[in-house]
Amino acid sequence: HRLPFRAQCERRWKMRMSCLVLLLVSAAAFAGCTERELDHRAASGRVEIAPVWAGLNRPSTAGYRFYGADNKPVPVEGAVAEASVDSFSVVLPEGRYSCLAYNTDAQGVTFTGLDNRLLAEVRLSSEAQPGNVYSWSVEEVEVTSRGDVRYTPVPLRLVKQVVLRFRVTGVEGATVLNGTLNGVYPSLFLLSGDPPEQSIRTAPETVAQYTATLVQTRNTGSPSYTASADIRLLGLLDPQKEEGNGNETAYDSRLNLAVHNSSGEVYSTTVNMNKPVSEIIDSYGGEIPIDKTIEIDVSVNLLDMNLTAVVQGWKEGNREIIIIK
Repeated sequence: HRLPFRAQCERRWKMRMSCLVLLLVSAAAFAGCTERELDHRAASGRVEIAPVWAGLNRPSTAGYRFYGADNKPVPVEGAVAEASVDSFSVVLPEGRYSCLAYNTDAQGVTFTGLDNRLLAEVRLSSEAQPGNVYSWSVEEVEVTSRGDVRYTPVPLRLVKQVVLRFRVTGVEGATVLNGTLNGVYPSLFLLSGDPPEQSIRTAPETVAQYTATLVQTRNTGSPSYTASADIRLLGLLDPQKEEGNGNETAYDSRLNLAVHNSSGEVYSTTVNMNKPVSEIIDSYGGEIPIDKTIEIDVSVNLLDMNLTAVVQGWKEGNREIIIIK
């Protein structure tokens, strides 16, 4: 049944008007969304963190965290992220923040306490030596409306290194020397690089492992061998207790070592490290230096099946050795 021509025209006109109304409503809704998006962007700014790695071993990945005035993570998308160590950029609402970052590819460590900027730590996860650990921070990040800011912090190295140089005599067919050194800090604050109180208390029971291959240096007479072992650590506790200073963390610093030979025999001994470790720490303002290589010379000798060892001295890099008396 066909409608009269006039009715068909009225029907088409109503359909066109309905489509037009729908388009106008959609356009208004889109305009509202766009306006809200522009308003949001107007109240935000872009932050770029680009650490300066000159003279440092650049790691591969990093974790970035932005904190509010209460030192707690900011509940904003992108405020906690894993990104490149070269540069990280994020859009944040207008305001003031702090940023703390660290490399996430370091072996032998874990990161804890990250929900509070002041309590965030790097912790040893085993007796194995840690890889390179860095932290970098910006104390005050100011984000302005539609602004762009860029910060270039210098990363803080958190892992120190001590080199043990051994000279072994009297052991036939010596092949490997290994052992442990105690007094190692198990954790450090990421922000400052200082050890927490708990780390200081447990350092005497915390050890770092080392292993070195012995190389024969003399074929005639009594056999002689040398070896070098790098010990990477978060720091060493001073074993010396001064009278009346109230320090209750004094302990005995001990270097445990074992010499293995080609016949499967193992000879062990322990070296008192109190004096050399204390001298080194006192010489560098209370801590193992972060930017210098400290070498400790240890003489090891087997006589009548009894292995003994003594620290001969220590030095910084190519400087003259400081004799331990």
